[in-house]
Amino acid sequence: MELTLPTSKEPNKMSSIDYSSFKSPLNHPGEHLKLEYLPTYGLSPAEFSYAIGVDSEQTIELLNGERSMTAELALRLARFFNMSPEFWMNLQVQMTCHERRYDLEGSSKN
Repeated sequence: MELTLPTSKEPNKMSSIDYSSFKSPLNHPGEHLKLEYLPTYGLSPAEFSYAIGVDSEQTIELLNGERSMTAELALRLARFFNMSPEFWMNLQVQMTCHERRYDLEGSSKN
């Protein structure tokens, strides 16, 4: 079986999900953390902050969507949850790109 790379005329079959068709904004990484991860582990924000070694104010801001995911924080979350830091960074990138795409498309219609 021969593998071929797509040419510029062929669509990339490995591309990710097209979020441009989503009507509502994507969830902030902190919202995923607050709604899916902390309850599963039975941790309060303060307990979680202590466990990953960050200031509780930083955690609260992330959970409330007031702070963006950083590489350092993604590494701490990845270590704690035994997963990749790219998961957390990708959540932030996808949300930010979706917001900016919406802003750009909305401003081009005016």
